[in-house]
Amino acid sequence: MARRRQPRGKSQTRGYRKAQRQSARLQKKVARQRTDTGRTWAKAVVRDHDRVAVEDFRPRFLATSTMARKAADAAISATKKALVEMGRKHGRDVRLVHPAHTTSSRAHHDGLRMVRSESQARTSAFRANLRV
Repeated sequence: MARRRQPRGKSQTRGYRKAQRQSARLQKKVARQRTDTGRTWAKAVVRDHDRVAVEDFRPRFLATSTMARKAADAAISATKKALVEMGRKHGRDVRLVHPAHTTSSRAHHDGLRMVRSESQARTSAFRANLRV
């Protein structure tokens, strides 16, 4: 949409409005593709695992960050939501883990580890007060 806007009070040109609609359609299409990709990935993860531990990601600075970071934060939140929904739908155990307990430097303190079973790999989190 690399056209110049008309000044305030003057109606926009037909080409500008057409480009605006085209851009809006394209953005909506990309958003739907991202949603579909997240749901597809979540479904695959939930089908393959009985238990899933997910970082409880809550972006606090969504409104004050740059546009690229806003989009990334929104995509992460949407994927987390899809993963929790798919887990409930397929009857799987999905646990939300506090972000402070998911970093690699803290993982050995809190007992986060990959557990290999004969049938499948599962992520489980064992902490002092939480057994997943």
